[in-house]
Amino acid sequence: MLEAVGPAHVVGASLGALITQTLVLRHPDLVRSATFMFGGGQFGPSWGPLMTGIVELYTAGADLPSGIE
Repeated sequence: MLEAVGPAHVVGASLGALITQTLVLRHPDLVRSATFMFGGGQFGPSWGPLMTGIVELYTAGADLPSGIE
């Protein structure tokens, strides 16, 4: 869709910040400016196993640190 309208100002919050970051890195010609809010950075190959481990701990009834739910 952005190809049809030209470079855009893109804003992403939370997971949207990751999506915006990916868009900027893969298609810089489509982005005039980018604003990232509440982003956690780019997820690397360890993200999947980390999230799987957190879900397993939560499912098993483990006490997780506040903010991980």
